[in-house]
Amino acid sequence: MTERQPGIVVSTTETNGTPLVRLTPRAGLPVVEHISTSIPGKERARIRRIASDYRAGEPALSATEAFGPRVSAGLDSGPALLFEDHLDVPLSSWADVTHLEHRSLLLASGGDVFAIGGHRNPAFEAYCRDILGLGIVDVHAAAPAPGRSPMPLAERCARDPAIMDRIASVAAQHGHLNLIPYLGTGSVWKLAAAIAKWGRIQVHVAAPPPRLTARVNDKVWFADCVTRVLGTTALPRTFSAYGPAALAGKVRVLARSSPKIGIKIPNSSGSMGNLVVESRELIDLSGRALASRLSDMLRSLGWQRTYPLLVEVWDCPVTASPSAQLWIPLADEGGPVVEGIFDQTLRGVTAEFIGAAPTALSEEWRQRIADEAARIGLLLQGLGYYGRCSLDSVLAGDSPDNAQLHWLECNGRWGGVSISLTLANRLVGDWKRRPFVVVHLSVDGGPRRPFAELLQDLEDDLFRPGEKDTGVVLLTPSGFEDGQGLHFMIFTETAEASQRRAKRMIERLSRS
Repeated sequence: MTERQPGIVVSTTETNGTPLVRLTPRAGLPVVEHISTSIPGKERARIRRIASDYRAGEPALSATEAFGPRVSAGLDSGPALLFEDHLDVPLSSWADVTHLEHRSLLLASGGDVFAIGGHRNPAFEAYCRDILGLGIVDVHAAAPAPGRSPMPLAERCARDPAIMDRIASVAAQHGHLNLIPYLGTGSVWKLAAAIAKWGRIQVHVAAPPPRLTARVNDKVWFADCVTRVLGTTALPRTFSAYGPAALAGKVRVLARSSPKIGIKIPNSSGSMGNLVVESRELIDLSGRALASRLSDMLRSLGWQRTYPLLVEVWDCPVTASPSAQLWIPLADEGGPVVEGIFDQTLRGVTAEFIGAAPTALSEEWRQRIADEAARIGLLLQGLGYYGRCSLDSVLAGDSPDNAQLHWLECNGRWGGVSISLTLANRLVGDWKRRPFVVVHLSVDGGPRRPFAELLQDLEDDLFRPGEKDTGVVLLTPSGFEDGQGLHFMIFTETAEASQRRAKRMIERLSRS
């Protein structure tokens, strides 16, 4: 085991004859490589040139100077401030903001500070501390925002003297602080600057700079990245539309040869901004009627008449929806780490995420997905990206034998799979020892029950580190208490057994 950077412990072991790289950016955040990739020197040089072109075209892409000399991307040893805020994600409602905010507590360790924008949940906090053994974390609910307009949680923290004093007190013992947000928005980086000034300390932000954060989560921008790195065949036939007439024209072009067309609000999260239309229902409309119909359909999603929009062939049939889970370190800490390929379970015509499991695809497909993901990750690293990242794709075709790999979007943030994966590594050392399945069980109008009752109901099924090495791990209390569903993961000896047990758990919880 060797030290490469302060707080970045790197070790390499052998697993079935294959080198296994482990990074530990900080206690409680292990990174374990599961698919090794190799990018030839000429290809690395080509990708570096692409990154240079992007930086030349947008010099402020990775700029952080505005936040002061004490603020930088990265992680170090010592305490962290963590929070999960979805308010800066377009189309997110206040319910979306508070529904998942407890989830990032699973990334915290003893001595950290965790901030929430809604109400504390003592039962979930005790579950993380006492049953999962994640340590004693100082949890604070931020003071309400003044006025009626929602305010990003990072900004509320910066305005809350109690939180700022507590952060400064914790950080003063180490001389620095880590800031681990769900998404590296401008309000997050401004909070880092405020903390650095308040406590006169160094602040490390575990996220890319704000302008780059916005770019990587933009589906139009990501499509351009994929085209430059992997070529036009690496994504569905795709256009950008910069106005209503252009949108109607692009849809008409694709409707002539494709049964379904996807229109995406490019900076929305996941399926929230996806509109899927049947070509046969639109092909005979005039240009003006088509533009009006599409505008009405998009507004029903909450669209605010912003452009550009992404227009693409909606792949069907689809054999699989793999997601590549990456950790992108600083450039001098090594290349992007592929922590696994997961098959996503998607629901409905817009492909809503409802769960994930380790991929069942062949070794050849896993390696190809990892190799292409690593190339995209190398470009992002060359632009100044740091931290968690996942890349979503589909295998377009009716079987893996004749499928095409198409890259759809970059999630430059934490998410349902990456939080679960990191937690699994914390709990069992390496998630492959206990393959897990993630389930986002949604219901409409279910009974509202305290989280403590759920713990009591599932007492015999709960995973308990050091006591019971299979079972259920609960990821957030809010859906259960709101009667909207439940987010959980299940550990067993094999991925297939986890799938079977997850199915039984869904049936059990649905009945209750």
